[in-house]
Order: sequence, then C-alpha cells, then structure tokens
Amino acid sequence: MLRSIPIAPTAAGDVTDETLKLGPARMLTFLQGVSDPGVRALFAPLGWSDQRLDAAWSLLNELKAATKMPSGPTLDPVTDAIASCKAWQDTGLIRARAMLQLALPEQAAFMFHDFVAGVGTEAVLNVSTFLQRRKELENGAERKASRKADHDALVVLEETGVTKEAIKQLQSFVDTVQTVAPLHPSRLAEADAKRTEVLRKIHAWVTAWSEMARTVVTRRDHMIKLGIAKRRPRAKAKGAVTPPAAKPVTPPVVATPAAPPVVAKPVAPESSVRTSNQEEVSPDSWAA
Repeated sequence: MLRSIPIAPTAAGDVTDETLKLGPARMLTFLQGVSDPGVRALFAPLGWSDQRLDAAWSLLNELKAATKMPSGPTLDPVTDAIASCKAWQDTGLIRARAMLQLALPEQAAFMFHDFVAGVGTEAVLNVSTFLQRRKELENGAERKASRKADHDALVVLEETGVTKEAIKQLQSFVDTVQTVAPLHPSRLAEADAKRTEVLRKIHAWVTAWSEMARTVVTRRDHMIKLGIAKRRPRAKAKGAVTPPAAKPVTPPVVATPAAPPVVAKPVAPESSVRTSNQEEVSPDSWAA
C-alpha cells in the first residue's frame, strides 16, 4: 500500500479566485479521463493507484462539506417567538381580560388599563407586561392591601388558561426575542476560509498531476479526455465554395397612367364665319 502523501495547498496570491473555482471541474474531468483503460495503463509509471483516486475524491468531499453553511436552527426562533406572542395576545389575553373584568374589575383595571393590541414587537411587549403585572398580583410589595383579591384574580386567570405551564412558555417567547442574536459574522468567515483552503489543495493536486500526465501521455485524444488539451477548431473543407450573397430584389416600378391626349376642335372656314353686325355674303354678290 502506498503511503498517504499530504497535499500542500497552492500558496495564497499565486492564483486568482476565478482560477481556484475552476479546480473542482478540472479535477472531475481528469478523474473521468483516468478511468479510460488506455489512459490508466499509461499512468503506471506515475504510481497511480486506487489510493490516489480515493485521495482525490476525499478532497472533493471535503469541499462539499466546507461549502455548507454553518449549522443553525431550521426556523428563525425570533420570528417564531414573535408570532406566538401575537397569537396569544389575540386569544388568551383577550379571554383573561374579559373574565377578570366580570369577576374583579379593580384587578382587571390594574392588569389591562393601558392595553392596546399590537403587532410584531408590540405584541411581545404586551405579553411581557402581562407577565410582570401578574407577578405583582402574586407577591408585589406595593399590593399588600389587596393581596386576597389579587390571589382571587390569579385563580380566575388560571381558569382562562394562564397556568404555570402557559406562563413558562410565554416567558420563553419573550426571552427568545430579547436574547437570540443572528449568526455571528466570524463563523461565516471561518467557513469561507475553510472552503478556500480546500480549493487551494485541489488546484495543487490538479496542477501536479497534469504536469506528470504530460510526461507519459502523447496522444491528443487522451490529453483531451484528461482536460490538459483542448480540441482544435474545425478547419473549412478544401474547395468549399461559399455561395454568393443574394442580391436585394428591387420592387417593380408601377408607371402612373398617362392622361389621354387633348383633341383640338375643328375650325370652321372663314366663309361661313359670321361676325357681329355682319351678314353672310354669297358668292353671287362678289360678281356684281
């Protein structure tokens, strides 16, 4: 069995980030090319083995793991807590106020005198205020004079669903909104650094094995399979005649029909022409 050789990553600054991102695709192409029996046979002098293949796939799996975002809650806990407070404000809190107003109006006024339904953090503030004032009913130092009525109010609230379990759950919603912070930027930076480190190892692996492959692979089709050569562009066939470009067709000119010729009216002979104040003279009168 061959000794496992550690892979030193390409030094920072030697290649650009764009080049590093091409490394995984180049490695996959190389591994696919080595799977060809003809190419694999040429790699025998290079010490290629299943162990080398497993090492390459381990790098790709390491990249996959480094690409995943840092683990965190599936749902946003703050959003979920705010929605829960809003839901209880619109149901449980309304029932508690209505029942307490029927039984103990003074305690109801203390608990809900400035209550205004709200959304978002306003709903959370309403729940938080309710819990604080309920605690005052239980053992507030300033309410010793009304302690008995206050404890009766606690019984009424419990009958509406404000049990110890419900109080604990409501308090957890308020605490979540006040204490949960978003994912720290340092964790994102660490994940990005880990991914870059693996990309540098992949680039070093592809560069080294591509150089070694060129020492034993001579056929161009094998080099293309390994991704260390590119296909040449196809040349035009000899004697190929490029058809002439089609001439633009000029639309026919439609002649405008000519106007019909003007026919002159015949002129009467002078002998038959009469003028004003002149009578026609006959030929006989000329002889006279």
